[in-house]
Amino acid sequence: MKVLYSGYAPYRYLPEDFGEHYESVVNTPYFELVEPAKMHSSLHAYAEEPLRAARCGFDGVTVTEHSPGHIPHVEQLERTLELVSDFLRS
Repeated sequence: MKVLYSGYAPYRYLPEDFGEHYESVVNTPYFELVEPAKMHSSLHAYAEEPLRAARCGFDGVTVTEHSPGHIPHVEQLERTLELVSDFLRS
């Protein structure tokens, strides 16, 4: 059996009553809800979690490239994971 990690970049700080005011996270007015410092924290976690999964020995690590435009240069994160994975295998 293979154990895989799939990373997504959620914004982790939506208000508790989000579901009462918005139909979906897909067409949400992000700039009204997102606090820059908390977005930075979410992006940092998004970058750290797959690296941690690679270090822990997961058989595969993926990251999403689908985002509402708040993930800058996802290709750089993918390349970093590739390099870390190569390093861990050697």
